Amino acid sequence: MQISEVDAASASVVHISVFLAYLITSLITYWKLIPRLSVDAKRLATILLATQIVAIALSILTRHASGSAQWVWRLNTEWNIPSTLASIQLSLVGGAALLAAWLADKRSVWLRMYLAAVGLLILFLAYDEYIKFHESIRNWPMYYAVIGAVVALASLALAKHSRPRIRIWFLVLIIGLSIAAIGAVLFERVFWECGIGIYSNFGICIERNSPLFKHIYVLEESLEFLGVWMALVAALGFFSAISPAPARRIQWTLYTLPLLWLLLLFQSNSIETIARQSTANGTAVEFESGEYLHGYLMNRSDNAIRFHLYISPSAWDFKGLGYSIHLVDQASLASVASNNRVTNTNLEFRISPGYMPVHRQWIEVDTFDFPPHNRALWVVFTLWRKEGEEIVYRKVRSSDRRLLSDTQVILDELVLPASSTTESTDPIAVFDNGFILQDVKIPEHVMAGSTLELGFAWRASAAGQEDYIQFLHVGREESGEWLVHDQQPLGARLPTRLWYDGLSDSEVWQVPVPTDFHGEYAVFSGLYMKSDKVRLNARQSDGSPVLNARVLLGSIDVQNAD
Repeated sequence: MQISEVDAASASVVHISVFLAYLITSLITYWKLIPRLSVDAKRLATILLATQIVAIALSILTRHASGSAQWVWRLNTEWNIPSTLASIQLSLVGGAALLAAWLADKRSVWLRMYLAAVGLLILFLAYDEYIKFHESIRNWPMYYAVIGAVVALASLALAKHSRPRIRIWFLVLIIGLSIAAIGAVLFERVFWECGIGIYSNFGICIERNSPLFKHIYVLEESLEFLGVWMALVAALGFFSAISPAPARRIQWTLYTLPLLWLLLLFQSNSIETIARQSTANGTAVEFESGEYLHGYLMNRSDNAIRFHLYISPSAWDFKGLGYSIHLVDQASLASVASNNRVTNTNLEFRISPGYMPVHRQWIEVDTFDFPPHNRALWVVFTLWRKEGEEIVYRKVRSSDRRLLSDTQVILDELVLPASSTTESTDPIAVFDNGFILQDVKIPEHVMAGSTLELGFAWRASAAGQEDYIQFLHVGREESGEWLVHDQQPLGARLPTRLWYDGLSDSEVWQVPVPTDFHGEYAVFSGLYMKSDKVRLNARQSDGSPVLNARVLLGSIDVQNAD
């Protein structure tokens, strides 16, 4: 049996075992507690239990599905059916507790305050289940543990002085919230990861490549569902004990709470951006035909560049929709490599803000034996749809990225490194940002009015971050005659912002010489930042600083043409 088959079998055992344990526990709880509830409370508790059993079962059955089918039912995915059901169930716990507080005898001040506080707290948790506010709080499990401990102590204190028919619901609430907390905190996969989780120091951990680690989310989410359902039974127990036969409008309030909560969730539209959901580079590119590009990921290897693209179709229609990636030379604007693909709806599915469907697409551009090394390339994205035999390119309506044309979006830029050459140990100058002027070729003589050819060899011991311009000064201090020429060190083909650690390349400059120059002139050079014109400090090979950040390269004799 192959390793993948062993993993699949182990995963199936984990899923089935967890589901059976959950089912048995919930049914035993149902058998013991549901008879104590009022008719409407029984009906609500039964509906919620049946719904979550179906949700968990479908999550297990669709775990090998692809695209939207898996997303819709996956337990540890946000903003789908199980996550929305979890929020609705919590909201019903909070709503039932608040109704019980409102209906309670006014003389039961402490009980009313307790139920109101628990109801508001759980309503917040229900909303947080959807918007994930807690994930922005550092060490949130500790704060939630403190709140849970306060609720448990308050529950025990009130249970001690309550009537027997109410006392049991305090205990059920504590048990339910505790089970939910165990699922939410203790069975998060990161807590059990060897070398990372909080249990690593105690020798209790699960390897990342273990099937149990990959599928522990089933236990996590099942415990949360079971715990919240028990908390719901407790809240409905308080409600039933306080108002065994509530008025019709109170009954309808209980039934409409889930619908009202669902409307609230949809109106709040708290879904995170695709960039936040997937760690992609976020984009906001909208096409006139209604499609939308939310983000992309770019991964490079020796022979190819692979892209993940997060695309929403127009009106949920992917039929005939395709996309292209071109690598475009920035200097010549020529496409030097490209690939085209039709969208695939069987890949990863997500929902974006505004409830737009998003399918992750992937495309690979081959760079094997690629000729234009050390050249600045744009990554250009185009979207098209095949209509009959015709390919129609989609025009861009709005974009947060630069456009090459009304159908071409520049997603990124890159450079394909060339093989490094042997480094000299005696450079001319070393600049503070890690750029190294390795060698310079200056002719001994040049004719006035002709073209001066200068060769500059550069290396980089650090990646570039900014655009720098190289200046050339040829002149004499005493006469004030100066030839000034500025350009990018390696020309437009490779701006310094794209230089990489290990770069080794050279460029030949063609500089016109004034007709009135005659005699010997000193040659200086250096770098300044394009944005603010500030020169970059440099040191000579012996470590001594260069005066005025201007490196003396040598001298040249300018001769008259006569």
